[in-house]
Amino acid sequence: MFLVFVAVFVLKAFLVLDVKMSKLKELKKTNEKNSDSSPVYTIAGILVVLAGIAVIYFVLFGSSPAIDLDLLEGGAHFKGNPDAAVRIVEFSDFQCPACGFGFTQLQQVLPQYIDKIKLTYRHFPLNNIHPYAQKAGEAAECAADQGKFWEMHDILFTNQTNLKIADLKSYAQQLNLNQIDFDSCLDSSKNAPKVASDFSYGVSIGINSTPTFYVNGEKFSNLTAEQWKAVLDARI
Repeated sequence: MFLVFVAVFVLKAFLVLDVKMSKLKELKKTNEKNSDSSPVYTIAGILVVLAGIAVIYFVLFGSSPAIDLDLLEGGAHFKGNPDAAVRIVEFSDFQCPACGFGFTQLQQVLPQYIDKIKLTYRHFPLNNIHPYAQKAGEAAECAADQGKFWEMHDILFTNQTNLKIADLKSYAQQLNLNQIDFDSCLDSSKNAPKVASDFSYGVSIGINSTPTFYVNGEKFSNLTAEQWKAVLDARI
C-alpha cells in the first residue's frame, strides 16, 4: 500500500512539474518578443525541478514518524529489564510455524541479553488459517492470571501441533495452576477481549503477518539467532 501511495505521489509530482515548466516556457515565449532571452526563466525552472526532487526524496527516504513505545507495548506481559534501553515488542501467534521458529531463535539469544533488553509479547492470532491460535492466546492469559504467562508461553510454542482445549488444560496441570480457575477462565473466554485488543492494535499499525518484531520502534520480520545478536549488539 505504501509503495502504491509513493508511486501515485511521484506521478503527481512530475505532472505538477510538467505543468509548471510548460507555463514557464509560455511566459518565456511571450517575453522573448520584447526582450532578449533572460536567465531568470532558466533559474526559475531549475528551482522548480530541484524543489520537486527534494519533495520526492523526502517521501521516499525521509524518516517516518516515531512510534510511541509505551503504546506499542500496551502494558502487555514482558520479561527482562523494565528500564532497558532496548525494547522489543513481538506480535505473534502460538500456532504459527514461523513464530515457532522465531521462538527457538530468540530463546538462543535471550540469556545473554536478558538484563539489557525488555521483551514484550502481544497476541496476533491469524484465526483464518490457525484455528487454535485464539484459544491458545486466551490460555496464556488465563495462566497469566495465576502469574505464569511466560511458562505457558514457552509450553505453547514447544507444543504447537497440540493446541486443542484438552491440550491447553493439560498444560495448566503441568504448571501446577489452579485447574478449576484455569478451566473456568478458558471455557468462559474471559480473556478473549485481551487477545482481540492486541490483534486490533496490530492491524491499526499495519501488521499483516507473524511474527512481527519492533526493536525500539524499528520493524523486523523473523530473524535468526545470529541476526538477533547483530541487531541487539548495534543498539546496546
